[in-house]
Amino acid sequence: MKKRLIVDPTSPDEKPIYFLSVDAAGKFILQEEALAMIKSIKKKIAVITVAGHYRTGKSYLLNRLLGRQGGFELGSTINPCTKGLWIWNKPVPITEDLYAVFVDTEGLGSFNRNVHVDMKIFAMAMLMSSYFIFNTMNALDEKAIESLAFVVSLSKYIHVRSHPANVSEDLEEYSHYFPFFMWVIRDFALKLVTTDQQTVTDRQYLENALRMVDPTGCSDIEQVISKNEIRGKITTFFKERDCITLVRPVGDEKSLKTIDKQPYESLRPEFRSKMEILIKKIFTNMQPKIIDGQPLTGEMFGALLEQYVTAFNIGAVPAIETSWEQVLIQELDKVIGAAVEQYKKKAAELSIDHLPMGEEELRKIDEEAKREAYKKFYESGLVNVGAERMASAREKMETAFVEVYSKLRSENYNVSYKDSEELFNKLYEKIKEQMDKLDVLTFDVVSSNWQKLKEVICGLRLVFPRECAGSSGL
Repeated sequence: MKKRLIVDPTSPDEKPIYFLSVDAAGKFILQEEALAMIKSIKKKIAVITVAGHYRTGKSYLLNRLLGRQGGFELGSTINPCTKGLWIWNKPVPITEDLYAVFVDTEGLGSFNRNVHVDMKIFAMAMLMSSYFIFNTMNALDEKAIESLAFVVSLSKYIHVRSHPANVSEDLEEYSHYFPFFMWVIRDFALKLVTTDQQTVTDRQYLENALRMVDPTGCSDIEQVISKNEIRGKITTFFKERDCITLVRPVGDEKSLKTIDKQPYESLRPEFRSKMEILIKKIFTNMQPKIIDGQPLTGEMFGALLEQYVTAFNIGAVPAIETSWEQVLIQELDKVIGAAVEQYKKKAAELSIDHLPMGEEELRKIDEEAKREAYKKFYESGLVNVGAERMASAREKMETAFVEVYSKLRSENYNVSYKDSEELFNKLYEKIKEQMDKLDVLTFDVVSSNWQKLKEVICGLRLVFPRECAGSSGL
């Protein structure tokens, strides 16, 4: 089980901030503060989103997940509090390599939003979440299931990959990209038993509600088809799903309207016990956001969000794989760049103040610098980029390594040449010194002193290759 690390409930710096607003034209505006916070997460990211119709207690549920009484705004009137999407401004550490962010969505079905905007908000919640909580009231009856009728149109607002409008997709594919689905039923007052009084679990209650409606004896076949279409889409899109029922937290209406002011310990015990079960389930099943087998870091997730927002705002349908492809290309370029910089850093570290050196020493530097560079590359966490893309990345890195190594060899040659020239002049001075000792440079004089000069020259010939380092002295 994952360790649950909640936020500090006393910290004044921790609060919800605007994440995605929706303007009058129905376009998303990605808020810079929220995006910067997300991109600052260098570890894997889990995204927990709560959605549902307005005035159903979504914000209170999020506050309990954060271990707080308040935080996300609650309301007690018919007006929806949350506009667009809000996010907690501090990522919550779950494990050493996993951080969670919590998102509150605008209530669906409010009087001041049209269905198209509701649908876009719901679709964005699907695209971004790794864990999706759908919050409804009272029971899992036909009305509750119809409240999730948005799923019927999801394939019109989200594509798995880009394709012409007249080409349909395999709906089963969506389940590979959609989040874990938790249906929370608030103010639940029914007994969880079958018609023959057999006790059922919350999960079985959900599965029973999602069974296809038998059209036998039904006068309105179209209505049955519509009901079964919703059920079919839910079970197709959300292969991983669960349910939990929560009784009303307090007995009187007045206390319910100020639930965030009521001490948690004062709430009904059966409510608190089921709330703790819910919290445990969410934190136990928490997984990072994953696309095509690749766990996303905050930086990757932020870049993917930008792709989705751009697609929605130009009137296109965001395609998951196409958007991810763009993010992956950008991410690979950054990782390749970081690996090349690591090669440069290591090569400089091993060669600075040590030039000139021999070719064998240079080759060892090249090998060590490559080891460090590839280590940096694989530490990036890119695990499923495909064989072809990986081969291309290696080729780009190797080309860059050759360029850096060539510059290092050139620098080594220049330093070696300069040192060799200085050594040569120094040794030449010694020969000249011996020659200057001779009175007259006649054949007889040179011949009589030849053995001595020969010894000096031979000695210097041994000194030069011993003291001269680098390729220019070879």
